[in-house]
Amino acid sequence: MTWYLVEYPRPGKAELKRVLRAASFYADYDLDASIVEVLRHLKYDVETSQEIGFGQQRDEFHYRRAFKTKRVLLTKDKGYLDSERFPLSQTRGVIVFNIDTSNTKEIARALEVIDLVLAGIAPALDEAKVILNSDYTLTFIKRKPSNGGFGEDRTRYKFDENGRDIWIWEDED
Repeated sequence: MTWYLVEYPRPGKAELKRVLRAASFYADYDLDASIVEVLRHLKYDVETSQEIGFGQQRDEFHYRRAFKTKRVLLTKDKGYLDSERFPLSQTRGVIVFNIDTSNTKEIARALEVIDLVLAGIAPALDEAKVILNSDYTLTFIKRKPSNGGFGEDRTRYKFDENGRDIWIWEDED
């Protein structure tokens, strides 16, 4: 396992405005309604499959709908992690909630990570999938060039509850 500290040049105002654009979301049929309600209360733009009359469509429909409407797909369905069926090149971002939605503390922790971290970096979610866990950890899956094509890069993050520290690690191949 390799641990590292990332250092980067401080972006200018125009770059910050572009990078910190808030995400818009698309919730598929299996996402708990309480998550949508809280995100809307926090003033996020959330479209749900039920509200537009497509609640029971196939997963491919929801994946394409989110991409075409430039929204980050919110789901509990781990099937979206299949990059052959759901290519990274055809997403504005997918967040898979790997939580127990009957546990309000787990929902609250997941929403805290979305509100404080993920929603503010919408462009970074393009061509990415995120597995969001209830213990302030997430796995970020991005496309990377590999042998003349593209592969996946997986980076895991742990946000300390103190709100100041972020641990980053990549599993060695």
